[in-house]
Amino acid sequence: LHGLYKATLADPNRALHHVLELVRTEPNDPSILGLVIDALYAVGEVERAIGYLARLVDCDEEGRRPFHRARMAQAADTAGRVEEAIAWWQEALKEGYPSDVGLLALERICTTHGRFEAAVKAIDLRLRDIHPDERLALLVRKARFLDTSEVLPGTAVTVWRQILDHAPSHLEALWALEQRSDGPVQRAYRWRLVEELES
Repeated sequence: LHGLYKATLADPNRALHHVLELVRTEPNDPSILGLVIDALYAVGEVERAIGYLARLVDCDEEGRRPFHRARMAQAADTAGRVEEAIAWWQEALKEGYPSDVGLLALERICTTHGRFEAAVKAIDLRLRDIHPDERLALLVRKARFLDTSEVLPGTAVTVWRQILDHAPSHLEALWALEQRSDGPVQRAYRWRLVEELES
């Protein structure tokens, strides 16, 4: 089977025709479905591949399903089907797709397409699983995102305070909180900021 397929690789359209004939006789064979999907990608028919990926999710081994679902999400994103891409990434993660890669991809799609609340949820999920050494950097990313996107007004302040809990001398957090405070609280942050700058 693979030999016959490779023999047609010089002509991707011929390869596609060949594997579509095969899948008609074996519609639920994971190896043939995989060849159809690869052939569709080779001719640029990514959106059409989604249907075969969905079939592959249903008929392949359970352990491989999250990876097929993730590929569906990637294909949907490429095809501009944003809501489906987000939903399928979420499904892939629930089914066991590696969270470090999947959550980063989900966050990127949500941010790129202005799904800000979904992006914040993706960051929060990453924060639950992330190594402690990487937590501070992700908290800063979340705070900056909340500041610039104007989503969930006021929540950036809470995150900047969490950053100070982790790193009391964090200059960006001190500056952000000084800018967002007034009265005695503002003066206290300003004094701490000056102290850190002069140290």
